Amino acid sequence: MASTTSHWTARISCVANELTTNVSILMFFGPVPEGLGDPRTSPDYVGSWDTFFDDLQPRDLDGGDQKPTVIQSFVNLSRAIVKRLSSSALQPAIAEPFLKENLSWCIIRQFDNGRIDLKDVPSLEVVVLAIPMTDPGNGHPRKSGDPQERPDITKGKQGGYRDHDDKEIGAAA
Repeated sequence: MASTTSHWTARISCVANELTTNVSILMFFGPVPEGLGDPRTSPDYVGSWDTFFDDLQPRDLDGGDQKPTVIQSFVNLSRAIVKRLSSSALQPAIAEPFLKENLSWCIIRQFDNGRIDLKDVPSLEVVVLAIPMTDPGNGHPRKSGDPQERPDITKGKQGGYRDHDDKEIGAAA
């Protein structure tokens, strides 16, 4: 008998020239840890996106009058959901309210773990995606469906989903 669950991921995007140094965007289930030290040691830490600009200055990634360069990455949330709750928590009826209440993020500089205010990266957008996964139940591999944005999970939070006049940032490729 076939069954369907969801794989959960956070898509993080921003305009490259808003980052003035290499940063890590850290995801948590629960409040962002306060204080000094590496927040990745928190039991609530889920994963991160670590930018790396090599020898380029971030402002060099944009070509003057050209459209801003949007960069993006993804952080897997499913493993942390299962570890925190259970495998049945991957069902949308459980995962969505959990993520809406508990998902948080921050930006730190990679060289010293110093915090960067989310307001200093106005294009930052964290959007949760649910990817339906169907298990045919006959020993064949699971099949994935098309990713579905779940904007209500992060909408209203600083750096969360927002409606766009220019959908290019929210739909960066």
